[in-house]
Order: sequence, then structure tokens, then C-alpha cells
Amino acid sequence: MREQVQAGAQASTMRTFTDEDGNRWEVVEVDGATVPAARGKRCLIFRAAHAVRRVWSYPPDWASLCGAELARLSWQR
Repeated sequence: MREQVQAGAQASTMRTFTDEDGNRWEVVEVDGATVPAARGKRCLIFRAAHAVRRVWSYPPDWASLCGAELARLSWQR
């Protein structure tokens, strides 16, 4: 599922996927200025009921990745 969401004045892409363990994840691209200890201009935030992960290095076409690829990406920094 892909959605457009408003984050302040900038639109960000949001995706949801379910990993191989059945955990539902929400992924959103955000402005790094709004993230504590920012390492770049933008990052991906992966949120599930049990965890939150930030990824600073990711491909520009991340929103088109399949769930398995997003799950792998979530472990990168």
C-alpha cells in the first residue's frame, strides 16, 4: 500500500508492509531536521509495534521496493 501524507509543508511517501514474521511495518520518509541526532537531510523511519528504526542511506526508489527488500533495508543505518 502506498499513500501520500503531509509532513509540515513537504509531502512524504508512506508505505506499509508485513515482514516474514508477520510484523506490520509503516515506513515514512522524513526531513532529517526533525529527527534527533540527524545524520543527513532525509531519512526513512520504520515503525512497528515492537521497534522503531531509522535508515539514512537508502535508494531514491525505496517506495517501489517489495516487502522483503524493505525489511532488509530497515537493518541498514
